[in-house]
Order: sequence, then structure tokens, then C-alpha cells
Amino acid sequence: MTNPSDDELERGISGNETWSKVCAWAIVAGLVIETILAAVYGGHASLIENWAPVFADSLIALGVFGEIFFSGKVSESEEKLRLRSKEKVAEANLKIAELNNDTARLRNLLRDTVLATRANMTTTEVMAWVQGLVTSEKIGATGRPFLIIAKLAPFAGKQFNAIVTSRPCGRIPENIGQGIPESLFR
Repeated sequence: MTNPSDDELERGISGNETWSKVCAWAIVAGLVIETILAAVYGGHASLIENWAPVFADSLIALGVFGEIFFSGKVSESEEKLRLRSKEKVAEANLKIAELNNDTARLRNLLRDTVLATRANMTTTEVMAWVQGLVTSEKIGATGRPFLIIAKLAPFAGKQFNAIVTSRPCGRIPENIGQGIPESLFR
């Protein structure tokens, strides 16, 4: 496997831990067999010749057991740390999602505030113009379409075509031509 999944890795760890325990028990079984053989057939050799290999093998078995036992403890600790890391990552992702939601909410609030502020500015400018406090040149781009209302009031109730443009009005036929695409004149 070149790139195993997390589940495959966890199954591999579990399988290897099982095999390490089987091997440890094989060492213990070998030591027990050697001890029995030394006790049964030990009469032909001296005490040291008979029991020294048992003692040496016991030390080896104890070392192997310690290595397996403490590596198992290390594996358990690593698993706990891994789980804690996963929990911290999940908490961080949750916090990021909450912050993203807060950011979106604040952006919407800011957009609404900007739109409301622009609407208030437009209303204030147009009201000041209606009251004669400012000239039409002082009205911002968002308020300019409202300036036409006073000019169209005499035509109330009559059907007509109108074009609103931000260009200064010169000769009417030229302005109409600029506001309507050429394809309509053909």
C-alpha cells in the first residue's frame, strides 16, 4: 500500500500489537519448556551448567517482555494523543465555521448599513435640493434620478417615453440618439 487510509493503518497497528503479544507468549513458553527440561534432565551436569542458560534466557525473556510491555504503553499513549489531536482539530474546524458565519453575518450587516447610509444621504440631498438649500450640481449620483421628478410632474397622467442620462442635456435629438442603441434606428 503506497497511501493507506487511517482505518487501514489502525487495523495494521492492532494486528501488529496482537502478533507482538503472541511472540512474547512464545518466549515465555520456550522459557517454561527450558526450565522443565533443566529440572528433569539436569542431573548430568553441574548446577551452573544446568541453570545458567535458564537464567540467561530468563533475562532475555524479561527484556523482551519489558520492551513489548512498554512499547504497548507507548502505543496507548500515542493513541490517546492522536484522539486528542483529532478532537482539537474538530474543535478548531467548528470554531472556524462559527467565525466564517460571524464574518458573513457582519458582511451582510455592513452591506445593509452602507445601503441604508447611502439611502439616507440620497434622501437628505434630495430634501435639501427641494427646499432650495443646495443646487442640483451638489446632488450625488444616487440622488440625480430624483431630480427628474419635478420636471416630469407636468406630464402626470400622460403617456410618454423618457430617457434618464447622467450626460448634460444639449440638443434633445442628439441625446436621444446617444441613449438608444443604433440598431433601433434601422
